[in-house]
Amino acid sequence: MHRAHDFLGLAVAKMAYHVYSLGEGIVGQVAVSGGHRWVFPEYNGNCHSASEFHNVWESQISAGVKTILVVAVGPCGVVQLGSLRKVGSYNWTHCTYERIQSY
Repeated sequence: MHRAHDFLGLAVAKMAYHVYSLGEGIVGQVAVSGGHRWVFPEYNGNCHSASEFHNVWESQISAGVKTILVVAVGPCGVVQLGSLRKVGSYNWTHCTYERIQSY
């Protein structure tokens, strides 16, 4: 079990090194739009480029993340949530999204 946590910890650490410009990639687009975006491993075509998938999402997905939600949080930027289970957008959208927006 520790090995799985090591991969997940590494994936989270790698996230700290990514810098995004407004409008660039999924994260930058979410920041500009003020909305949210779902990323699922089996739909890696929802990234604009293979390099974005490789550079941004691959380490998280390799660590076992099955669902990623990127949500804009007003002028603060974005927050990224992940789950080791497949979560349907309906389940999170009504609960989590409203709570995040209230902060």
